[in-house]
This record gives sequence, structure tokens and C-alpha cells, in this order.
Amino acid sequence: MAINSKKSVQFSEQFLKAVDDYVHFTGRAYPPNTIHKLVADRYKLTRQERSMLFRGIFNVKESDKRSKKRVQKEAVSGKILTVDTLNQLLAIVSYLNGKMVYLASDGFVRDVAEYHGNIPHNIHLERAIEKVMQSLLKLNPLHTDFIIDRQVPEHKSIAAMIRFDAFEERFPFQVIITDKTDQRLKTVTKGIIATSDTQIIDQTKKSVFDLAHYVLSDHFQPKFPDLFALLQKKR
Repeated sequence: MAINSKKSVQFSEQFLKAVDDYVHFTGRAYPPNTIHKLVADRYKLTRQERSMLFRGIFNVKESDKRSKKRVQKEAVSGKILTVDTLNQLLAIVSYLNGKMVYLASDGFVRDVAEYHGNIPHNIHLERAIEKVMQSLLKLNPLHTDFIIDRQVPEHKSIAAMIRFDAFEERFPFQVIITDKTDQRLKTVTKGIIATSDTQIIDQTKKSVFDLAHYVLSDHFQPKFPDLFALLQKKR
């Protein structure tokens, strides 16, 4: 399978069967962790398929609720944009590193890299930040707040790169380093937030923009494996 291909990706027959079972049981309030292992083991899913099943497939109610909060690029112009910085950068870095990036059933971009917050500091990280800044110029938010988790080892260097590129592009921004990233994002009261974190999306009262999706589409035009379209067809 060509991970970063612009051609359509075909899901395996075993994965499609696993999706049917997983959606069936999670939609009936069975514990996702337990069902994930049972279904993944039954259909002998690969590591990538297991990741997509757990991080990319949700029951209809969850998917619809999150999708309704998702806004398109036109909504960002003139608004304050609060960015879940590491969350959004990781998806872009994963793509640049050749890892699979896909559209989850709630319509948000996610990846199978599973960095668990430990973002690799390499040329791809610098390039990802550069592409984010270029895309933000097109989106034209009123102001951008980059929220960065202090517990991530690379937080200082990431903040420095963002400040350098943002100063170069001359747009209004602020870098906020905090120990309470999730709480800060969940309680944003103005503008739009940019994240694909399911807990933040579920708990925020604000609209959500998938900045990583926009940046990747803007610069690379990938053909994402599309779990969103897959589940829409199954309804």
C-alpha cells in the first residue's frame, strides 16, 4: 500500500468486516477497548489497521456529533484561532515521514504513527511548521494562539521555530506553553479551535477546524484513506 499516494487506497476485506463488527458493538455501549482487541484479534488485523480501527472508527452518534462541530476554511477568516499545536503538527509530520494519514469516521484527519506526544525533531518538523505558517496566511485568522504542552521534551524548540516563522510571516500570534493544554483548549470561549483530539472536540462548546487536514490538502493534495466516506456508505 502506497501510504502517501494520491491514488485511492483499498481497505482489506478483513478490515471492512472488522469495521462492521466494531461499529455494531460500540454502538450498543460495549467498552471500546475490550471490543477493539476482540475484533482486531478475530480478523487478524495489521498494526496499521488496528490503529485505524481504534483511533478512526466511532459509532454513528459520536461521528455525527463531532462532524457537526467541524467547520470549513472559510469560517477561520477574521476569527481567533486556538491551535492544539502538537496534535496538529504530529499529523503533518507523520505524513512527511511516510506514515499513513487518513480521514476518520468523524471527518477529522488522524495518523497511525502513534507518537504519543513525543514529536520527532527532524527536518520534517521544521517543514511542517513552515507549511502551517504558509497556510495560516491564506486562512487569515484575526489572531492565532499556539498552545504547547510543557511536558513534551521538545516544547522549547518547537515554540522557538513557531516564533521565528510567525515573525517572518508577520501575522498576529501568541505561543502559550502550559501544563494544562487539554483544559485550556476545552474551555476556549472565543473563536475557533484547531484539533483532532476526540476528548477536546467532545467537550468544547466552540467550532473546530481541522488545520492539519487543510495544510496537507493545501500543499500536497493527498488522497486520504477515507473512513468517513466508508461509514457514510454503510448507513
